[in-house]
Amino acid sequence: MLFVHELIHLILSLATGLLVYFLYQKWQAVLWAVLVGILMDLDHIVDYLAFKGSFSINFSEFFSGEYFLEAGKLFTPLHSYEIAILIAIISLIVLKFKNTQKVIVSVLLAVAFSMTLHMVLDTLTYGPRWTTYFMTDRIINDFELEKFDFNNS
Repeated sequence: MLFVHELIHLILSLATGLLVYFLYQKWQAVLWAVLVGILMDLDHIVDYLAFKGSFSINFSEFFSGEYFLEAGKLFTPLHSYEIAILIAIISLIVLKFKNTQKVIVSVLLAVAFSMTLHMVLDTLTYGPRWTTYFMTDRIINDFELEKFDFNNS
């Protein structure tokens, strides 16, 4: 299941990058969309290390995801709509400057959309309430996993 989920992240990120590429004709948008769409899951390491209380990683335990249930916390700092919104706003501000290179705007938009689709897929897959991937919601709820209504919790 994890492999299929990550494969869908890859496909969505690639599609996002290609869409932005067709708008701006900048290949860097594809690269950054794919990198961000896949690598933003690295923030799960933050949750795992907080659970373990050390810097040692048991990969079978990590990839099982069971530590989320045992720890009862959800930090995942990169899974944040606020970051995606901020990046999109920055891209719109940068777009207003006359000498702005299209590559900057295309990369920022690709990153913002790739992050957003990543979180939408996670929401559809794991079933938390829709506000879960707002960092402010997690902070308000003290990062308590039980307050986010995941399908598998």
